[in-house]
Amino acid sequence: MRIRKMTDSRLRKEFELLNDQFFDNKILLNRVSFTRKLLPPGAMAAYFNLRKMILLDYRFMGFPKICTELLLHEMAHAYLDIQGYVGYPQDAGHGILFAVEIDR
Repeated sequence: MRIRKMTDSRLRKEFELLNDQFFDNKILLNRVSFTRKLLPPGAMAAYFNLRKMILLDYRFMGFPKICTELLLHEMAHAYLDIQGYVGYPQDAGHGILFAVEIDR
């Protein structure tokens, strides 16, 4: 079985599907794409609230299911950001409300 490599275009379409299915299309982003350099050290993906973008490490392009999981994780951050939730610095936004959102 051949796995189709994820591209920026496919990632954007996946974002649109997840946004519709789980977030009522409330997440508005300027960019959803792969990157080779703009992530914090050690991060596989990140949501940048001021620039309204989600970036994934390009090394995951060959793993579409992992891309979807990373994307959904970052979308949960974006959705909570819309609601004003920041979290605590020591948990990088992964506190109780984030856990509840992921469970949802």
